[in-house]
Amino acid sequence: MKKKITALLFALLLMVSLSVFAFADAGDFSGDSDFGGGWDSGSDWDSGSDWDSDWGGSDWDSGDSYYYVGSGSGGGGYVTWKSFLIMAIFVVAVIRLTSRAAKRKNAQDSTVVQSGPQKTAEDGSYAAFKQQHPDFDESAFVQMISNRYVQMQNAWTAKDWEPMRGVLSDALYTQFERQLNALIRNEYTNHVERISVLSVRPLAWKQDSQNDNLVVELYTRIVDYTLRDADGTLVSGSKTAEKFMTYEWTLTRSKDFVKTEEAEAVGHVCPNCGAPLDVNESTKCAYCGQTITVSKHDWVVSAIRGISQRTNG
Repeated sequence: MKKKITALLFALLLMVSLSVFAFADAGDFSGDSDFGGGWDSGSDWDSGSDWDSDWGGSDWDSGDSYYYVGSGSGGGGYVTWKSFLIMAIFVVAVIRLTSRAAKRKNAQDSTVVQSGPQKTAEDGSYAAFKQQHPDFDESAFVQMISNRYVQMQNAWTAKDWEPMRGVLSDALYTQFERQLNALIRNEYTNHVERISVLSVRPLAWKQDSQNDNLVVELYTRIVDYTLRDADGTLVSGSKTAEKFMTYEWTLTRSKDFVKTEEAEAVGHVCPNCGAPLDVNESTKCAYCGQTITVSKHDWVVSAIRGISQRTNG
């Protein structure tokens, strides 16, 4: 009995430590295990999945956990008492299952691809959005998203999250910042390299009482690994393996947004000092240090979901 309790406590401690130390790409979506159905998996998309719960009613601005939904094998960077209890229950279940499995002669193949979150269905609402906004520039919108993805990964690797403040919602910024701070405390650096945005595909549009919300699907390629700062030891990931990631981003702006000359100028000059500025590269002025709040002018990323991962190499 004592041996079982000791094993349980050790396993629980290990899981807690992994939840703190396992970091991968900005927001911790990638991991050691592949998941999800992939970009062209041919699987059915259920339009009646958790769409309503993500968008419905006043929950949109509540700051609930759906602002960040990771799907990789890594942890979130911090542990709540609820997570601790769930992990304890999980460890007990794992010990029982392991004991039973040891009695079987044929072990299961360990390379099982985990299922990912339900994809958002294309329901024609994006076409309706474009009809209502004839001045909407889809090409510029897609380019902006691609730039922000690269910007996000670079900021994560540099362990300087401040440049992302102006292009993420407050809730999403705070959650990612909390994860990155845990990484910094543990003196690790998560390197995200060879970043390529292979495709950006708008999926759907929803409008609540205040905002327009567009859901887009990103298909990207990265190389992702974590090193210990003190000696450069490889902690996790691979310096050579390519990960093909599929995400869903939700972008939000005021439904009353009008592209005025003032808003247009924010993408070119700092409103504080007038210096040249490109918000796709950074939201902090290189000359005066002013952080530009893009949410007052245009789209901000308000939610990210990891849909699938496939690893080559």
